[in-house]
Amino acid sequence: MEFIFICLHLSPCWYTESMTVHHLNRLVFSDQIIHGCFTLRTPDAPESGNLALHVCQDPLDVMENRRRLQKDTLPLEKWCLPWQKHTATVARVTKADAGKGAFDAESSILETDGLYTTDPGLLIGVFTADCLGILLEDPTIPMVAAVHSGWKGTTQAILLRLLDALKQDELFHPETLQVYFSPSLLVHSLEVGPEVIDQVCEMAQVNRLSLEGCIHPGQADRSFLDNQLVNVRMLESQGIPPQNIHLSNLNTKTSPYGFSYRRDGHKTGEHFSCIWIEEEKPSLFLTSDSLLQQPDAHWASVLGADSCHNNEPHN
Repeated sequence: MEFIFICLHLSPCWYTESMTVHHLNRLVFSDQIIHGCFTLRTPDAPESGNLALHVCQDPLDVMENRRRLQKDTLPLEKWCLPWQKHTATVARVTKADAGKGAFDAESSILETDGLYTTDPGLLIGVFTADCLGILLEDPTIPMVAAVHSGWKGTTQAILLRLLDALKQDELFHPETLQVYFSPSLLVHSLEVGPEVIDQVCEMAQVNRLSLEGCIHPGQADRSFLDNQLVNVRMLESQGIPPQNIHLSNLNTKTSPYGFSYRRDGHKTGEHFSCIWIEEEKPSLFLTSDSLLQQPDAHWASVLGADSCHNNEPHN
């Protein structure tokens, strides 16, 4: 099988490696003692590498994929996962929450779409299929966080709610906070109705955000929404430097490595965006510089031609 491993040094370095052991395709970054990844579709894995127990054909297949991923992250006993419901709810978790959601969906942190922790040795994450997964980290504290923000979460400004929680706990340092965006629906694949645009505009007005470049005309009364850029505007409003915000240009609807509800319906799996703090410092450090901001031509050479891609508006 093909194993996609994207490694970030002081300057970005991408490579594709063929592996004989079973792993999941993933995008990987490290920043001193903090590590994170975004899983991708893996055709040779059960359910193409789906890791979500709440959206699956067979829970046994999902658990097999989770066992594959734990080889490259942390043991399942050290995972802590939410059961996402498109809320604006975030929660701080600790080692006392380890194992929640790792072996069954029912034990997840319920009705929650954002987690953060300062405890080493605890992996947290969110699931997405077209929605945006956002990972945040600050090695100077250290602190890690994971947020699920589809358009519903964005209209509720869940990312700002997470930043508010960090401020309340004195964990917010914009100059050292790094933010990474998962693969998601990019602007020309995220067509929404006027009711969604109204909610986005209302949220922006309440939070005094600029929406410049975030909304583009679609067919009839519909519009294309740049969900990544709206969330960038939230980060900018809180003083996070542009160089600390790492975007993705992998479109889940058009890429063969993407899980997409809009493309595949209920049979789709989900990406997993996860992050953790090491319990002990490694002997070799990797420092994140930028993530997935290369031109499409570069991505085509790394991931192969995107056979589904087109620039036509989507319903």
